Amino acid sequence: MTIKSIPDINLREFQITDLSELERGDFHALNKLDKGSCFTISRVSTDNGLTGFYEKPEKARILNPNLITISTVTGDAFLQFYPFIATDNVIICMPKNPLSVTSLIYIQTLINTVKWRYSYGRQPYKRILQKMKLFLPVNESDELDEDIISKIVKNSPYWEAFEKIIQK
Repeated sequence: MTIKSIPDINLREFQITDLSELERGDFHALNKLDKGSCFTISRVSTDNGLTGFYEKPEKARILNPNLITISTVTGDAFLQFYPFIATDNVIICMPKNPLSVTSLIYIQTLINTVKWRYSYGRQPYKRILQKMKLFLPVNESDELDEDIISKIVKNSPYWEAFEKIIQK
């Protein structure tokens, strides 16, 4: 499949905060948690941010799948496909309006293209991420064009792998 079937694309600059509220995870110390069954996301830059399976701390939320998490150390963005808990070293993008999985994958990819800006000395905390700008396809009404985004994502060579995870 090629991208030839996608017409000319109009892009518009969005701030990440136009699309999502940015929130921090709920707890800090993993070493104080017991092993358990909660999919636990931390600041690591591998394995989709998964740091292990732990018991949920009392004040922590179990977050819904299909949210983007961003490591405050590396700037790595991951789309979470399972319910999870998150440390306070993670920024969670809570969509202001429902977004399709393909739009979330696309946005995650855009965030990862600018992670080179972040390092231990310039960590992507909430106040820095609030300034992040993303160029996204828009329709004739100048609104996010999720149909075009879906075509782009579904034309990527890795779509079949994502689709299998999504269908689980």
